[in-house]
Amino acid sequence: SVASGVQFAALALSLMLLSIIWLVRTDLLSDWQQTLPENAPNVFALNIASTEIGDYLETLDGNVQDRSDAYPIIRGRVSTINNVPAKDYVLSQKGSEEETDALSRELNFTWADQIPAHNELLEGSWVGKGSVSVEQEVMTELGLEIGDTLSFVINGVTVEAKVDSVRFVEWREMKPNFYFIFSPDVLASIPSTYLVSFRIEEENKPFLTTLSRSFPTVSVMDISTMGAKIQELLSQVVWAITCLLNDTDGADE
Repeated sequence: SVASGVQFAALALSLMLLSIIWLVRTDLLSDWQQTLPENAPNVFALNIASTEIGDYLETLDGNVQDRSDAYPIIRGRVSTINNVPAKDYVLSQKGSEEETDALSRELNFTWADQIPAHNELLEGSWVGKGSVSVEQEVMTELGLEIGDTLSFVINGVTVEAKVDSVRFVEWREMKPNFYFIFSPDVLASIPSTYLVSFRIEEENKPFLTTLSRSFPTVSVMDISTMGAKIQELLSQVVWAITCLLNDTDGADE
């Protein structure tokens, strides 16, 4: 019957997909292990108030060997591109309504006196006044060019900046990275919190507890702990797939 044929086809497809997953099961684990570069930061501290960032960095410098610069964080959205609503502008450039991550949600913005050393300048130059530097993929997704004018809405306030440079960002380095980095004059008057990443070795983990007690309002993300949990989950998935396929092979026999 047609129903039996559909069921058989669905079963065959399911077995094929399980077989593919089984073949790549070890890659799931090895890819996760190889994703992060050696000595990459494994802790992120967020929501550091401007009044305590100095003390926080001083505490880190006395207890960890490697940390990033501290970056001010302000959340907002892209509003217009060359005085055209951003979504309409992208639609006119690409001819489709494909949603881009840079327009679908609020983003973390920052400002700096210069482009971070771990970013590569691809095009343009850092003007440092009334300007914004844009990450390469976002530049392409939004159809931007050097010299375009963007406006952003942040806490109900609209600010404007001109694109002066394009950056390549290696997201896998686990360092603080951003789609948009502004010159200080654009955002410095808007209240912000700070973000910093650092590396801590396993034997020094008790320091994180002390740090959290000393600065209770700061959010700490321990990537190493999260990674261990993901690794354990992947191991369980691989084990479940292996058992299922073994049971299937036994049933076929």
